Amino acid sequence: MIKRLFKLSLFAAALLALAACGFTLWLCHQQALIFAYPPRQPARYTPDDFSIQTWQQVQFATGDGLNLQGWYIPPQPGSGTIIFVHGHGSNRGQLLAEAAWLANEG
Repeated sequence: MIKRLFKLSLFAAALLALAACGFTLWLCHQQALIFAYPPRQPARYTPDDFSIQTWQQVQFATGDGLNLQGWYIPPQPGSGTIIFVHGHGSNRGQLLAEAAWLANEG
């Protein structure tokens, strides 16, 4: 009787360990998916929100069929052009404060 209970508890422990390993692998996979494919969030602000008077909506088609969108803020005469590229999982609105500051500074 004791041997049977011992075997049963050993089986239950192995089953619990297997379930814990499976859950851990599933959780890691879900986190990897979120990292590799972050949810898309639309830009909350536009250059109008930062009092930028002159700007245009621009769009570029890539060779593999993606449609990239952005804002073009023309530089002041005699100054250069800066291209801001947001990071993975971000959007163009998150760099707008820096772009507005540079545009206002010339």
